[in-house]
Amino acid sequence: MAYTTAAVLDESQTKGAFAKGFFQGEPPLFRPAASGGAKRQTGSRPAKCFAPHYLTIPGLDAVQEVITEENEQETPCRILAGLNMIFPLDDILTHSGDPFQLLSEAFRKWLESFMDESVLNRLGLSLQILSVNEVDSEIFREDPEADCCILFGLSDFENGWFPLGDVLDAYDRQNPGLAKYILRMLSGCPLQIGTPETIYEFASEFCWYGNENEQEIFDERYGEYIDSGESEEDANDAALEAVMVEYAEFEEYLPEWTFNRKKRKSDYSGEIPMELQNLTRCYDRWQKRKRCHYLFPQYVYPGIVVPLDRKSYDFCCDVINRIGNDLMQCGGDYYFSTLAWPFPVKNRREMRTVLREIRLTLEYFSACVEFLFSHEKEYPNA
Repeated sequence: MAYTTAAVLDESQTKGAFAKGFFQGEPPLFRPAASGGAKRQTGSRPAKCFAPHYLTIPGLDAVQEVITEENEQETPCRILAGLNMIFPLDDILTHSGDPFQLLSEAFRKWLESFMDESVLNRLGLSLQILSVNEVDSEIFREDPEADCCILFGLSDFENGWFPLGDVLDAYDRQNPGLAKYILRMLSGCPLQIGTPETIYEFASEFCWYGNENEQEIFDERYGEYIDSGESEEDANDAALEAVMVEYAEFEEYLPEWTFNRKKRKSDYSGEIPMELQNLTRCYDRWQKRKRCHYLFPQYVYPGIVVPLDRKSYDFCCDVINRIGNDLMQCGGDYYFSTLAWPFPVKNRREMRTVLREIRLTLEYFSACVEFLFSHEKEYPNA
């Protein structure tokens, strides 16, 4: 007998397995352009092992595949059952008996219940549900221990211009220390937002072995050239060429307090203006978590750059492009601001835990982007 949505939503026992091949096709992955600025463009490249996202915001109901085999309906029913535990689906269940169509509508309504409409309508967001066999182990730091995964992230680079230099100065004049705290809240979002701190950590991870500057990699390259018989001058020049991004560049284009690890501010005891209270609430709730369940992609770039001014914006975009172009030459795949959650469809308690974390994450992300939207300006081309 085929599984029906209502039956599985009422079911307390779990059985069956994820049907391999449930999703088919190839999703778009995106690469940065060769240069920054307001005209920044992105192109697509196919992934190696991923099936496509079948839910795309805001066109969430544009489903790409129809389930026809009876044994393929169990998994979407179980996913609906998990969602129903934290977001009642009674009204939605009356619209259709097809679990796959219901998944599309249910996830759309769930996201709309806690994410700001402007964020959903403006950004190119993507939600994917994949079989664990379809998750490329080279993309993620850990292998997911679950039946399937939920991926959520930006499908392309956001070209918005959000200069915060004057904004932060104004906040800090009225509430000393608030500027650093605002940047910390934006930088702390697990769906990466490209603040000066985030871009710095991005460069540190990809270019400096995670160190505070390039000294170790420079010394390593310099020693290699000396050992190969190069003169000190030639070895020095060659080692400098091997450094993709230098710490001195951050010092040139960004105030050190916005990115230096020793100068970051993780707490603030002053007054919180009304317009920042939702962002503060989301940040505090995230900080109180004892454990995170998401998987972080091995290669992920900030999909939104948050500069202080045009000079810092162009520099941050340039850093992303240098690293992105280097990775492309190596044939690597990557994402913009994406996370993945292992989703154990046979464990109702764990499904509920994961869905709650997804909501907490996306509420936080939405609050950050709402703040940025309120300070958007037109990029100065001249």
